[in-house]
Amino acid sequence: MVENEDDILGHIAYSIYKSHKIAEIERLCSEKKVDFVSDADIEPFIQMAQSERQIKFYREHADVLANAFLDSTIKESIEMRRVELESEYKVRYEKLLEDCKAKPWYYDVGLGVVSSFVFLALGYLLLLVTGSWDKLIAPFIK
Repeated sequence: MVENEDDILGHIAYSIYKSHKIAEIERLCSEKKVDFVSDADIEPFIQMAQSERQIKFYREHADVLANAFLDSTIKESIEMRRVELESEYKVRYEKLLEDCKAKPWYYDVGLGVVSSFVFLALGYLLLLVTGSWDKLIAPFIK
């Protein structure tokens, strides 16, 4: 059943075979009311299990199990990523909503007052630097 060391399906098929063999041994022990069975008792099962048809069954069953495992793993990974993205987008959305929220009216009034003082200070500084302040005040001083 196992073609080489890297044959994962072969290893799974062999595990299925071993599981069936154990079940057969337990059935025979129960049926004969003994603790152990002889090799001769289990020989018919071994002969049947070594047939091409049964080996094919074990490999197909292993393929089904491996695909089911991969499907489950992929679905789980996708679901985990979906939850992560959903959480991340929710945080971003809430931050965007917070950024877009209207500020109270006094915030805008305060901003206007501060910007007016800054504009006035910059204008005064410009007049002082260019020397135009003296020319501007001169007509009022005379």
